[in-house]
Amino acid sequence: MKLLRDWLVCSDPLEPADLIFVLAGRRSRKTYGVDLLHDGWAHGLLLSTFRVVPLDLSGFAELRLPAWPRLLELQSGISSEGGLFFLHYDGDSWHAERLAVRPLGTLNEVAHFADWLRRHPKVRSVLVVSTGSHLRRVRMCCRALLPRSIRILFAAGSRDNDRLIAEWAKLFLYWIVLAILPKRLRETKTAP
Repeated sequence: MKLLRDWLVCSDPLEPADLIFVLAGRRSRKTYGVDLLHDGWAHGLLLSTFRVVPLDLSGFAELRLPAWPRLLELQSGISSEGGLFFLHYDGDSWHAERLAVRPLGTLNEVAHFADWLRRHPKVRSVLVVSTGSHLRRVRMCCRALLPRSIRILFAAGSRDNDRLIAEWAKLFLYWIVLAILPKRLRETKTAP
């Protein structure tokens, strides 16, 4: 079982990047991403978060986010519906964006991230943070959808020892979906 888990946890050595992108999910991912930001590994942070209820930014208080009051100021402009959100800190201010929710959450997040990168051409390198056992699937989605000109590194926000069988099943499903992904989607991953 250890070999199977270790293969899923495909972290890279840390290197400085322009942006830290933290996928939605466990709070430990966000905590680790914010710690990396505070430690100077990047100047910007993009948090992905999914809520079935309206997004309450006060729930992020314990994360020690930079420019915390500026993030709270965005609350009134955020949709009163749940959904997938990107919260972007550019080194000075925060921006919030509500995104469409589609099946296959990780693939959906990475597809939205690919669009986000095209709108932010100054970002040339990214540290992608997720749970350790989730990284193999995240890496597969990033290789399929992100522009090749972007340097992508992967960091495990925590080691997840449970749900390994479920992760292997998801990995196989994503492999099939990405293999049959329409050619037009794969062609959009060239540099902007």
